[in-house]
Amino acid sequence: MSNTNQPVRIHRNPASLKDRVRVLDLPEELTAVRKAQKAMEAASAEFSKWQADMVQILAEESKRIERGEHAPLSDTPLFRAAFNIHGQAASIGFASVGRVAKMLCNYLEGQTTLTANGLAIVYQCVETIAAMNRENVQTLEHPVAGALVEALEVFIEKKRD
Repeated sequence: MSNTNQPVRIHRNPASLKDRVRVLDLPEELTAVRKAQKAMEAASAEFSKWQADMVQILAEESKRIERGEHAPLSDTPLFRAAFNIHGQAASIGFASVGRVAKMLCNYLEGQTTLTANGLAIVYQCVETIAAMNRENVQTLEHPVAGALVEALEVFIEKKRD
């Protein structure tokens, strides 16, 4: 049995929370992280110009394909430009553009020629990428981007041969 006549003792840890927390001093690692963040910011800033150049290639090559100058379509500058946009967009944070470029790549893969419906799909993808580039759309949370991508998916399903 305990003795109830004795006063209650409260034991406190003499070290404060601040004294118990070990602060890491990692200047080299923090510098590397800061350099990487700056590099990503610079790449993101340059991405729009690079993407505009790729959109120009997409537009020119889609016209060549319309004239029947390329086959198979997965071995064309159009496909390579869409593939590059898809890969770069994902790394830089332009998910919406990357998704449309991937849709274009998926459609072109395995195709040797395009019908009128196929050309309509190519042109719609190119125009969507160009519009997203003009408006600097990065994510599908953008007010228009999500609707554009959904409409494009429906368009592709309706036009698919």
